[in-house]
This record gives sequence, C-alpha cells and structure tokens, in this order.
Amino acid sequence: GPSTVKGVHHIGFYVDEMEAARKTIESEGSTECPGSSTVNAKYKGPDGLMIDMRVRGWDEQIKARMPLYQLTPAATD
Repeated sequence: GPSTVKGVHHIGFYVDEMEAARKTIESEGSTECPGSSTVNAKYKGPDGLMIDMRVRGWDEQIKARMPLYQLTPAATD
C-alpha cells in the first residue's frame, strides 16, 4: 500500500539456515515482529528497517512476481 516513508523501508532475504539467521539478527539489536512465523521471520532492525527472512519460496508465498536479486560478495583489495 501507499507509504509516507521515503527510500527503502522493507527488505526480504533468503537465508540458508533460519535459526542461525534469527540468532544473528537478534544479536545485532533487531526485534521480532507480530506475524512472524517459522517460514517467514519478520523483524524490525535497530534503524527501523523492516526485514523478512525465508529459507525458500519467497515468490511462491507472496505471489508478487517481484524480481529476485542475487547478492554476491564484493571484491576485496
């Protein structure tokens, strides 16, 4: 829906292992949100950014047909 927030305010990630990802994000100051589940973990980051995490099936679940961007590690000098 419409938002009054400028810029990125919600982002989703595939994770390799949900429990490890939950421990990591919580240790960095994020808090779990209502509506979070074992297949779709929802968190609010310390800066207010909403974060969703799934092990697989993001597009299958929300049926949004949004593009999936694959992140790769940045080159180090």
